[in-house]
Amino acid sequence: MDLGTALDVAIGLVLMYVLLSLSVTALVEYVSQIGDLRARNLRGSLERLMKPPMLAKFEQTGQIAAMQAATKGRPSYLDSTIFAKAITEAAKLRTEAGAVAANALATIQALPEGPLKAVALDEWRRAAGSVDSFEQAMADWFDAAMQRAAGIFKRWMRWISLLVAIGVAAMVNADTFAVGLKLWQDEALRAQMTALAQSVADDESFKAGSATMEQIQAELKKLPLGWGHADTPTDVLGWMVKAVGIVFTALALAFGAPFWFDVLSKLIQLRASGRKPQTAAAQRLAKVP
Repeated sequence: MDLGTALDVAIGLVLMYVLLSLSVTALVEYVSQIGDLRARNLRGSLERLMKPPMLAKFEQTGQIAAMQAATKGRPSYLDSTIFAKAITEAAKLRTEAGAVAANALATIQALPEGPLKAVALDEWRRAAGSVDSFEQAMADWFDAAMQRAAGIFKRWMRWISLLVAIGVAAMVNADTFAVGLKLWQDEALRAQMTALAQSVADDESFKAGSATMEQIQAELKKLPLGWGHADTPTDVLGWMVKAVGIVFTALALAFGAPFWFDVLSKLIQLRASGRKPQTAAAQRLAKVP
């Protein structure tokens, strides 16, 4: 096997993964914004923490109402300190003068059954009548709940990213096996891809992950992708192999653009280093029969 050729093929494939990963990231972010996925995740988390009557009172508190108005009812983030103060306000644990309400415990006991009431009762008893201590405990509880919600959201986003990756790979016919074979058989194509890889690796916008969709698409057009007569399978086995190649590409894209960009940079450095010249002593030994 020609190691130089294999290295060039690897560079071409990794370049494809870099550009497609950036495309997938941009599309997933677009889907997230259009679908208000982060806002939906926050809303769903609040609904799991408190029952509708309490949630309505919570949303009517000063800071929450202002935040709802500013985001047109679709906030995607809520600070835990604001959450805790809003709970105190909704439950009327302070008087208008700022003192602890005389019926604070009874107010908490009157809350609708649910996670919020159970935690609030427990933390109020621990706080021994200190609203500040109670708010800190509720803020910590909210942070822990949001960490769990973030984990769920990330898992959903990984599935969405995988579906988008499969769609993108299928749309542009990014079959790792077919592209790898093209690169292996075509020396001119390998040279073109290695030059393009060097250009992308040196581009500051790609390094920072801030390349625009127009830039990404411009570079993708230079890759050996797309559906043509020669790329279209003619039998069931061919379509099965094609499907496996596309899914393989989609799974590779799951590693993300930063990972593949780092791999691309290392491969280019390895290619630039080349084979180290032999020392004079080694050359003399090589001539000995």
